[in-house]
Amino acid sequence: MRVDGGATWAPFNQNVRSDFQPEKYPEVGQCVHKLLAHPRNPDALYQQNHCGIYRARFGAKKWTDISRGLPSRFGFGLAIPAAEPETLFTVPIESAEYRCVPESKFRVARSRDGGKTWNTMAEHLPGVISVAVTS
Repeated sequence: MRVDGGATWAPFNQNVRSDFQPEKYPEVGQCVHKLLAHPRNPDALYQQNHCGIYRARFGAKKWTDISRGLPSRFGFGLAIPAAEPETLFTVPIESAEYRCVPESKFRVARSRDGGKTWNTMAEHLPGVISVAVTS
């Protein structure tokens, strides 16, 4: 990869799923919800996508899917604390069609190893979320 201050551009989407397209791994057309570089290591890139969470190195040819272990692949939020080089946080959402937390339980998912493993945390967060419908 050549860095030229934005004079030229090339797709950087290899290995990023796009389940809503006829081709599941297209060159372009993915729906990225959040794209971050690690605050202290800008070569470490992460994205929360319409179809998963991915990591890559700046200048790499493809992304690595790190969604395994999450309750769903869909979400919008992604956070990377500057003080921790391998820690990520996300809030899983059920799906694009049902934009609620899985099983109506609000959880924050955390990885401390760059997305190799995930743990969900619910302590001190709202429990089961219910909606009262009145007429």
